[in-house]
Amino acid sequence: MKNFTLLIYSLLITIGAYAQAEVFSNITQFGIGSTQIDAGQSGIYDSEGNMIIYGSFKGNLDFDPSANNNELNPLGTPDLFVAKYDQAGGLLWAFNLGRISLNNGMDADGVTIDSNNNICIAGSFSNTVNFNPLGSPIQKVSAGGKDAFLAKYNSDGQLTWVNTFGSLFFDYGSALHVDADDNIFYGLRYNGDVDVDPSANNVVLNPQSGATDAALIKYNSQGEYVWSFEVSTPNNDDITAIKSAQNGKIALGAMTNGSLSGIPQSDMKMFVLNADGSLDWEYNFDNSDNSNEISCFHFADGGESLYVAGRIQGDTDFDPDQGNEFIIQPLFADPFFAKYDLVNQSLIWARYIESGGIEDYVSGIIESGSALLALGSFDNVAIFNPGDFTSQIASQGEMDIYMAAYDKATGNFMEARTFGGSGSEFARDAYFNPNGNVLAIGSYSGSLSLDTDAAPISSNGFTDIFFAEFSFQTNLSDGILSAHSADIMIYPVPASSTIGLEVPDHAVYPIEIKIISIVGKVVKELRIDNASKLDNIDISSLKTGVYILDINMAGQRISKRIVKN
Repeated sequence: MKNFTLLIYSLLITIGAYAQAEVFSNITQFGIGSTQIDAGQSGIYDSEGNMIIYGSFKGNLDFDPSANNNELNPLGTPDLFVAKYDQAGGLLWAFNLGRISLNNGMDADGVTIDSNNNICIAGSFSNTVNFNPLGSPIQKVSAGGKDAFLAKYNSDGQLTWVNTFGSLFFDYGSALHVDADDNIFYGLRYNGDVDVDPSANNVVLNPQSGATDAALIKYNSQGEYVWSFEVSTPNNDDITAIKSAQNGKIALGAMTNGSLSGIPQSDMKMFVLNADGSLDWEYNFDNSDNSNEISCFHFADGGESLYVAGRIQGDTDFDPDQGNEFIIQPLFADPFFAKYDLVNQSLIWARYIESGGIEDYVSGIIESGSALLALGSFDNVAIFNPGDFTSQIASQGEMDIYMAAYDKATGNFMEARTFGGSGSEFARDAYFNPNGNVLAIGSYSGSLSLDTDAAPISSNGFTDIFFAEFSFQTNLSDGILSAHSADIMIYPVPASSTIGLEVPDHAVYPIEIKIISIVGKVVKELRIDNASKLDNIDISSLKTGVYILDINMAGQRISKRIVKN
């Protein structure tokens, strides 16, 4: 019999409490839109800090957020766009792919860059499309209802090459990733026989009868075929997330869609591949419901650990051990985070955010210092540590954006903050730059109110496009001499109004102390000139939560954690 762990409404182990401290700094927000339905799908920074935004639009749209005008007119609805902005949000260039078709003729899926700031985009199209609108026309014609495409542009928006993939039916590009060697990993969803090798060689993928299959395809930087890995079940399959590690491992998130009593269901699957495309490990979460999705990955510990994040609606067993179960029962469609040991192929921890919404989402994650940081969206009310109602935050309007921090070792909740106004903001994608910036891209309606120091931006149509920048602490432990941390004791833990420090008799004064929120904001600084001041350090003004003490003794810095009740 399997051992059983149920995670619902409460966590078995909880440390810390919610603290409404500032999670981000230097927030900027930009909104653009037509009078129709527009959406930001994906975005990324290049090496110079410029922002590349990819999405769709249905009406005439001015892509310049300044007083200048740079309007593009869609041909058919929707059209796809790529826009590049500098660090201050100034428009550098923008183009649309300009195809003439009926409604629903194009889909945007992913954008990424390589080491030379070349831009790759993935999606699908119908009829005839000019893939080089900023240069000499290069047109492609779809073979069926929709064809998938993979296109590469230089940093000025000029087309380098484009590959298209089409059967007689409907085919889609569904996910995209570029590794450190500029290899391209492309998620393809196909309904008929598709040749995925653009050369004279034929590599034809055949779906199972009556179903849609998916494949991860590796191309080199020139768009030449390397290998493919198929996700093929009797049901409908799709690839939702791709990530590579420094050691060559590749994480792949997929959905298998079936139907039970006429109701669509989605089973969530995770694959880890070797560098040659062979299977290393797979896990089926066995959580059939209609909103299950892996949206992002993050490798850690040199590729030996893997964070997985997304959304679950059905009861989900996160533990691959056949002798154990670790089940999360979401309230509706709830965001989740899990960490796995890839060496032992085992679960380290899994957590979720409880919310009453049905479109809650995890847009991006990163490991930073002692925490896993996540950015996403929620509706109505979010409980970031289910069972602990002090971690509950209500949205200001409909959907808001959240940022949450969880201990990377245990998964215990640390801190969260939300951003939003009276409108609705949904972040489809979030790209964390290791230098401390995060770019969020999505759509909003009503008004955009992510920057509390700026006036709200009213939407022009039903939904408009937004992109917003935040900053986060990159490494709270940078420069800290952890080898000496055992020599310092803090009491009491937790504390309400004061704390005391015990330091070695040979400690050198003055001792400088910074109290830092878990995402890097310095909330208090003090100087201890002698030992008599060590036992009565006032923390009464701090809000409830977990903090880091950065203790500097003659240039030797030591990190200690405190909990404020």
